[in-house]
Amino acid sequence: ERIEMATTVSTVTTAIPTTSTPTMHAAEEGEENEEEALPPTRRKKSIHYIMQSRDKDNEYLKEFIHSDLCVEFQEKAEWRSWAWSKKTSQLKKEIVESYAVAKNVDVVLAAMQRAGRERSEKVVFFDMASGKGFTSIVLAKKFPSSTVHMLDNNKNMNLSHLDAVPTVQFKNIDLFSEEAESLIMDALIEHDGFGVMVGMHLCGNLSRRAIEMWTNIMTKGEKLRANSFNLGLVLSPCCLPHKVRVPKRKYNDFGYWIQSTQRQFGIDGYDLWATSLYNLVCSHVGHTMRSTQKRFFRDENLLSPTNWFILVTPMEAKRDDICQPCE
Repeated sequence: ERIEMATTVSTVTTAIPTTSTPTMHAAEEGEENEEEALPPTRRKKSIHYIMQSRDKDNEYLKEFIHSDLCVEFQEKAEWRSWAWSKKTSQLKKEIVESYAVAKNVDVVLAAMQRAGRERSEKVVFFDMASGKGFTSIVLAKKFPSSTVHMLDNNKNMNLSHLDAVPTVQFKNIDLFSEEAESLIMDALIEHDGFGVMVGMHLCGNLSRRAIEMWTNIMTKGEKLRANSFNLGLVLSPCCLPHKVRVPKRKYNDFGYWIQSTQRQFGIDGYDLWATSLYNLVCSHVGHTMRSTQKRFFRDENLLSPTNWFILVTPMEAKRDDICQPCE
């Protein structure tokens, strides 16, 4: 009897895993089937969300979707950090802003050509506060014979994707330094003095600095080249300068008055800031008083309310352009 009982117990205990194992497999199979049944959007890359975005009729987004760069984003590993990004909205914003800059670069180059300057194949671009350089990449793809300099003070960015665009060069540099101006001047000399500075959503005082750099470089260029530099500027300002105490103001205090003025008169702070920057661009530049052509407009295709653009084009120096004393 004891032997029979032991046999019975043994049979029961061995039966437990036998009956439970198929149940576990069934559950696992059910989970796999359930995952297969999930909507395809759950397994999409960010680039696929971009291509099916409700904003896909946006002028700039549409241009990207039909570009070779979009195809590369889907196929090449170099673009994985963007194409697989979880921040689809940020990727969309960068695409739209970069193609807006490229469109306005075309406007500036055409204006310089109309001013009597032949369009050079050696055009050089300077992407101010470039970040990881989406704007630089778009410019490099659109102007394959050009050179693009990414200028940014952040040296901790992953820039492995730049291997796919050899005409783009990154320089870790402080834009407020004299070294930054020297770098731009040296690159202009190497490229027949023909180039464009671009600054997309430059934060705070960086927008003022971009205008200051453009003015300084155009003025210094007269001493280095008989025909001076032909340097355009495409600028879209962003937030107001961060106000700090007087002893800590490393640079200029231009724009610190805007916050108090907007409260006093009920004026939009960003509109006032952009207008002030536009008025900061001089109508004539350098010792020969070369005239400048300025444009100031909103781009409603941007996915941001900070959508003012300032375009500056140097014109050819003429005697009629030189200011005469008032009678």
